[in-house]
Amino acid sequence: MSEYGIPFDSVITGDASVAPYTAAEWARMWKLMHGAGTPFPNYGVFAGSGVGTYGPLEVRATAVLSSNVDVQVGAALVDGRFYESTAVKTLAINANSSGNARIDTVILRLDYAGQTIRLAVKQGTPAASPARPSLQQDTVYWEIPLADIAVANGFTTLAQSTVTQRQRFMGTQSRGWQVFAFPQYFTFGGSESNSFVITPAQTFLIPISLSANMLLQDVVFTGLTAPAYQWGWDLYIEDTNDGNASENFLRRVAQSAGDASGATGLAVLNLGVQGGTIPLAPGMYWLALQNRHATNNLGLKSQIASGFPFDASLFTIKGKVTTNPNGATIDAANGWTTFIQYNPCVVLRGRVYGMSTVIIP
Repeated sequence: MSEYGIPFDSVITGDASVAPYTAAEWARMWKLMHGAGTPFPNYGVFAGSGVGTYGPLEVRATAVLSSNVDVQVGAALVDGRFYESTAVKTLAINANSSGNARIDTVILRLDYAGQTIRLAVKQGTPAASPARPSLQQDTVYWEIPLADIAVANGFTTLAQSTVTQRQRFMGTQSRGWQVFAFPQYFTFGGSESNSFVITPAQTFLIPISLSANMLLQDVVFTGLTAPAYQWGWDLYIEDTNDGNASENFLRRVAQSAGDASGATGLAVLNLGVQGGTIPLAPGMYWLALQNRHATNNLGLKSQIASGFPFDASLFTIKGKVTTNPNGATIDAANGWTTFIQYNPCVVLRGRVYGMSTVIIP
C-alpha cells in the first residue's frame, strides 16, 4: 500500500484493513515520532518520566552504601519499543578479585525472541586500563546504556562517585536535536562591557540552570586577554536531598578535553568535552572555568546583569584558587569570593532534544 493511516477500529473499512498491526509497524511509528534521521532516533530515556529527587532511570549508589546500585523509576524507548519501570530496581554488581579494575555498564536490554525489555548489568573485562563493555545492537538483543560503574579490585561498597550516567534523553514533544546554548539571555558581541580577571590557578564557579535535556558539545566564552593563555573547565551538578552528602558539595559530571591555549585570548574561545559529547539532564549546574596558565591572567568578559528576566541581585558567581585541574567534587561553601550582578559571557553549547527551553537562574 503506497499510502495509509493507522490506527483505526475494525479490520475491514478503509485503512483498517491493514490491521492487525505488527510490533515492527508500531516501533517504526515511535521512531519517526522521536526523530528518525537524528543522532539517536530509536532509543532514549523519556524526560519527565521519573518522580522524586532523581532523574528518570538515573543510576544511584544505594542509600546505605553496598555492592549494589539502584535504578530510579522512569520510561525509555529501546529500538522503538516502549519500556517503563514504576519502582526503584536494585541491581547487584559482581565481586572483583581479578587484581585489576573493570567497568560495568547498567543497561536496558531488548530481547527480541523473549519479547521483553529488562534492566541488566553488563560486566566489563578487568584490565590495567579498563574499557566499558560493548553494547549489542542487532536482531537478537538491542542494548542501551544507562550508566557506567567503576568497579575497583576487591571493592566492598560503591559510592556515587563510581557511577557515570550515560542516558540519552528524549523529549515527550519530539522536534529532533536542535542546536542550542545555555544561558540564552545574551548573544556574543557588542554588549560585553565588563571583565573579570582570573589569576593563575584561580577558578570561577558560574551557575547555569539547564531547563531541558542537552547533549553537551563544548563550552564557549568571550576572552579578554592579550598575552598567551591556557584554560580548561569542569562541569558540576548540584545534587539535592541525596541523603549522602551536604548539598554544598558539587559533583562533577563532565570536563574539558584537556586544556586550550594560544598566543592571544582576545577572541571568542571554545573547548570541547572529554569523550566528544555527554548527555545532561535538566538541573542546577556550576561551570568551573579555570585559568591554567603558569603566570598570565585570563580575562573573562561579562555583562552587568540588568534588564534580564530575573532579579539581578540573585545572580552570583564565585572565585577561588583551586587545584589544577579541579577534582571530582567541589565544596562550594568554603573559601570562595562572591561576585554579584555580573553575567559572565560563558555558555554551554550543544544540542537540545524535543522541547523549547527557558533559562531561569
